[in-house]
Amino acid sequence: MSLVFFYPWPIHASPLQQRCIQPLFTYMRSSLNDNAYSHPLDIVPIVDMDTTKKVVRIDKYDQGPSFIVHGNHVEWRKWSFHVGFNYQEGLVLINCLKYLEAGRKRPVAHRMSLVEMAVPYADPREPFVRKCAFDVGDYGLGYTANSLNSLKLGCDCLGHIKYFDGIIMANSKGEPYVLENAVCMHEEDIGLAWKHVDYRTTHNESRRGRRLVISFISTVVNYEYAFYWYLYQDGTIGHEIKLTGELSTNMLSPGEEEPEFGTLVGPGVNAQHHQHMFCARLDMCVDDEEGGKGLEVSEVDVEPIPTGPENPYGNAFKAQETTLHSVATAKRLIAPSEKARIWKIKNPHVLNIWKIKNLHVLNKVTKKPVAYKLVPAAHPPLLAQPGSIIYEKAHFATKNLWVTPFSSEVQRYPAGEYVLQAKTCTGLAEWTAEDKALKDSGPVIWYAFGVTHVDFFTENPALDIPPNKNEASTQCH
Repeated sequence: MSLVFFYPWPIHASPLQQRCIQPLFTYMRSSLNDNAYSHPLDIVPIVDMDTTKKVVRIDKYDQGPSFIVHGNHVEWRKWSFHVGFNYQEGLVLINCLKYLEAGRKRPVAHRMSLVEMAVPYADPREPFVRKCAFDVGDYGLGYTANSLNSLKLGCDCLGHIKYFDGIIMANSKGEPYVLENAVCMHEEDIGLAWKHVDYRTTHNESRRGRRLVISFISTVVNYEYAFYWYLYQDGTIGHEIKLTGELSTNMLSPGEEEPEFGTLVGPGVNAQHHQHMFCARLDMCVDDEEGGKGLEVSEVDVEPIPTGPENPYGNAFKAQETTLHSVATAKRLIAPSEKARIWKIKNPHVLNIWKIKNLHVLNKVTKKPVAYKLVPAAHPPLLAQPGSIIYEKAHFATKNLWVTPFSSEVQRYPAGEYVLQAKTCTGLAEWTAEDKALKDSGPVIWYAFGVTHVDFFTENPALDIPPNKNEASTQCH
């Protein structure tokens, strides 16, 4: 029994909504250090947690880092910001990111964080139909964050590193504790940032780029999620999530070799298809010293013009900008309209971006409002059907963009404050039910994105890259 381990999952849409019920997916190691996810068992105990306590990448900068840290306040190049951390979101960039230009610190954002993620699985059979983890709402990315003590010799973060602790956490007894070295910050070279050769004179100039990386890693049972915020020298902000760890597997029936809702990753072992649907909350204040109240959000579509009198040679395309005046009009999918949908099928160069602009501050060259643009990344549709419990609870993933007025009441988690035993979405679905005007509202941006994971067994670094233990650490391969 010491080689058996249980993988607890939250149950959504449980018939016993008033109790904390969890299924325990069961696995068995062949030895103490074996990968148990390779050996799922066909046993799924259901546990009432209310009454049961036990279950019957190296960059080297010779000049040193160019960031300055005072407590949790960071200054790097032209950027300044605070590093925050809490039990649910994990890393948060707070207290107004500012960018220094022409001697003035220009406000960019009040608060930026990853506020929810849903991981629905594709298998419709019991008990797998209930597999949908809300890793922020169910578990908490701060609670599941890694303490990077064992990595200080140079595993996950390399170069000149500054660590930040995760402060004011609480254990299962409600006792506060500090998660040491929960957040890693380092600077890295990102290669060529700009280059041009004047072919007439052969004059050649180039610039290399650097970025500041602020990151943390959460282990949510089998999956590791590595979250990276990037600040660039030109004022760009980037965010990347790396998905790694282990697949959630189940045992197949004898002779079953082509699982319908997964991928065979070993004899009798199925890795179920699933999605990872994320939501970021961006409280912007672009050049607005009063908190972003006067910001406006718009959508820009770059569309080709049909050949005709306006485009006789068929080469024309233009950018169409649409202001999102209200909560309802700001509910956006990539290619939301029928016309746009058709164009996207016929021409892949159609593009959606969103602009968060300050109407009261004009760019000195274009004479148009200054703005940040949000460039969408991966945006698969939520594949759960309307009316399903997953569709209802992960309602934030049914759109790529949401915009809400800033509220004095805390509106932070798009699936709601208490996800586990809720039957519906008590977050964005409720906050956007009324079509409120966005003018002078201090709009908050919610951006949903994700990946559809059809599992594939090759290209696994743990298998394809041999361990290479360095002299300084036996824990870093």
